[in-house]
Amino acid sequence: MPRVSICLPNLNHRPWLRERLDTIWGQSFTDWELIVVDGYSDDGAWEFLQSAAGSDPRVRLHQAPRRGPYGAWNDCRAMARGEFIYFATSDDTMTADCLGEMVTALERHPECDIAQCCLNAIGADGQVMEDWWKLTAAARFLGDDYLRPHRRIAPYDGVVHCAMGTIYHSITQVLLRRSVFEQTGPFPTEYGPGGDFLWGMVAGLTCNVVHVPRFLATWRIHDRQASAGWRCDAADRWRMRTMTVVALERYRRTHPQDARLPRRALLRYYTMEHYRRAYAEASGRAARLRVLLRMATRAPDALVESVRLRSQGRWRDYDAVEHTHRLLRRLDLESNLIRDA
Repeated sequence: MPRVSICLPNLNHRPWLRERLDTIWGQSFTDWELIVVDGYSDDGAWEFLQSAAGSDPRVRLHQAPRRGPYGAWNDCRAMARGEFIYFATSDDTMTADCLGEMVTALERHPECDIAQCCLNAIGADGQVMEDWWKLTAAARFLGDDYLRPHRRIAPYDGVVHCAMGTIYHSITQVLLRRSVFEQTGPFPTEYGPGGDFLWGMVAGLTCNVVHVPRFLATWRIHDRQASAGWRCDAADRWRMRTMTVVALERYRRTHPQDARLPRRALLRYYTMEHYRRAYAEASGRAARLRVLLRMATRAPDALVESVRLRSQGRWRDYDAVEHTHRLLRRLDLESNLIRDA
């Protein structure tokens, strides 16, 4: 069996497939299989994949009906035979030592289920967006630890994910033990482009992570990517809150002995963001009043926090990072981040 199963879901990403495949064949770690699931692309991608694969016995090509991006991810994962799984989304890239570095990290730390590396954003043309990573939730929250080797013991990442935003910005920056899916289940398909958001939250609550402080993977930002459906409006923020509720309920079913996680505090960030954006999107005084009345009924604690911030002139400046640090201290989870030499 191969050590690593590389899963490559694809739908009409022909312009970036050559670069993606070059970064796979260029890996210094060679004990892998490549599983391609194409959603009957009509831009020449399938024909290119057949030609590029040639007679390499490590490559398995499949086509499957279009069921959204996470349906293809699940199809790939179901066929994976390796000890480790890496999702090589078809429009992204990685460095030549990406798999090798993360496999080594997981071998060194058998108590960890996920290896996470640093991530660069690139444009449609492949140019690196300088210092983009500094703006990510993970970099803002971890600070200097983002560039240091460390481990984060569950449910540390899950609390961060629930309380302030995802700490895994792209599936390309993580290598997973195959056994992770026994704890998380498949990627949910009912939340549109938010399926990996919910999956990452469940993974963070249940899995230990080893952090590799090197920029080994990229996330390509362009208008045809799967996450382009995120509008970051009030409706999306409420959907994120709903997914947080689902993740917490799932965690409590599987970890009934852990009663530490306070639901209200973990929902505060997405609740605040939803109402802040709903208030900004409301047209007219009556509409804004309705938003505040809904907030008072559904989330009175968030309303109190909003009034406090507004009285301080900070209505648009809710500090989710500081809120999350306070929450980790309150839950006695700060020591779950272990700095390694």
